[in-house]
Amino acid sequence: MHAIIGIATSHLCSVVPNNSQYRITEAHHWAQAIRQYADEVSSGINKGNMDKLYSTCLLLTVHSFMLPEFNPRSSFVFSNDPTTLNWLLLQSGLRYLLERTGPWMSESMWWATFMDSRVPDIDFEDNRPGRVDLDPDFADLCGITESSTVDNNPYLWPLRMLSWLLVLEMSPRSSQTYNMWMGRLEPEYHACLLAKDPPALVLLAWWLALVCHVDEWWVVNRARSECTAICMLLEDSLDPLVLKLLEFPAESCGYLLRHVQERTALEFQDDLLLVCE
Repeated sequence: MHAIIGIATSHLCSVVPNNSQYRITEAHHWAQAIRQYADEVSSGINKGNMDKLYSTCLLLTVHSFMLPEFNPRSSFVFSNDPTTLNWLLLQSGLRYLLERTGPWMSESMWWATFMDSRVPDIDFEDNRPGRVDLDPDFADLCGITESSTVDNNPYLWPLRMLSWLLVLEMSPRSSQTYNMWMGRLEPEYHACLLAKDPPALVLLAWWLALVCHVDEWWVVNRARSECTAICMLLEDSLDPLVLKLLEFPAESCGYLLRHVQERTALEFQDDLLLVCE
């Protein structure tokens, strides 16, 4: 109940951002929800409490993803504090629960919703080795060769999943499927993000770009802020592949990359010279 009231109050705060009473109420209910959730998990996960744990976990992941306002400078890419990436790390909580409730999951009230998030043409178990069916630019950027596997290359698994997402319509209707990506990431990839590795950041930027097209109240500030921050950090890269692959994320979050701005200016000058001639 605290999580339900917390998410409702968070929504009110997004609509009426300057109401201090809503903020106090929001903080109280989220604190209670987190405490009770932790107590319940530590007491044991079973068939009897799986539904309330699923429900609370889903609402808590929404809470961790939310960002009160658009602020790229608050991004983890400009910080050495690993907790600034918690908004992504905490998304694996539901997977933890699902792994421990497998025998009873089909009896859950969430079963139909979980099944609806699966798209018949999307294979989120695709762990094929090598470069087959991967975009060559992404494969090159991520150092994926024919001998690469999900065990020896931390980028292969997130890229395989991302590749399947790129065939979906970029709209709120794809939201549930998009969300599956962040909940299935592995610790090795998280470590690459914290190390600010360009391939890891570019993959995350592409996923955030897709989420920008969802435009839901609890995702928009986070998606745009983090995507913009990655573009700001990497736009001075000397790697032409990084610059090329940043263009779609930048367009999606509304950021004008320096090299795109310079290219546009040169194209304008060329057009102007043609007119003058």
